[in-house]
Amino acid sequence: MDQAGIYKDEITFFTHVTSLNPRVHEAHYNIGLELLRQGRVSEAEGYLRRSLEIYPRDRQALHNLGETLRAQERYEESLEAYRSAIDIDPGNPKIFFGMGNALFKLRRYSEAVLSMERALALAVDPSMEPALRYVMGQALLKMGRPGESEAQFDLSVKSSLLVNPRGADAFFNRAEFLREQKRYEEALRWYRLAVEIEPDYASAYAGMGDSLYRLG
Repeated sequence: MDQAGIYKDEITFFTHVTSLNPRVHEAHYNIGLELLRQGRVSEAEGYLRRSLEIYPRDRQALHNLGETLRAQERYEESLEAYRSAIDIDPGNPKIFFGMGNALFKLRRYSEAVLSMERALALAVDPSMEPALRYVMGQALLKMGRPGESEAQFDLSVKSSLLVNPRGADAFFNRAEFLREQKRYEEALRWYRLAVEIEPDYASAYAGMGDSLYRLG
């Protein structure tokens, strides 16, 4: 392989590294991470596991293994990976965020809320906060705590607008919450705000259509 070929992308480069020395765990990890970014999660899993065979206490590999397993809807397995990562790196809010999402999918709502609260306490990245609070709101709603749920949805909107003042997703998510609550008139106002910002927002139009139908 010529030098230009070796450097054409990260996967090619780190695959070359592993061909020279298959015990370089960072090379396996970096291939897995790039595959995960590309959405090739089953392939990513294999490389991350190989990295962990060589160096079992790599917190980043454990965290991203949790992400690949969650993406494959293998939620119980993902929790094992997240917990192993937390044992090594208990101060990483991204791990608690991933764990909270997995717990929500498993319908373990109170645990999901606790995990998200832990992520918030660890000074979560502002770009993560809208999604984090949205999941908290959904979990609290499932737990029969609508007042607390609505407060989290409001905070999700506010934090989203701080990150992106012209973002339509914040308005859409608020509308979805209101539609689930059968508050269709209120939902329509938020859907309309979303499509004013993003005129091709198909999901917002679908929500509007359902709300209008429910209102007769």
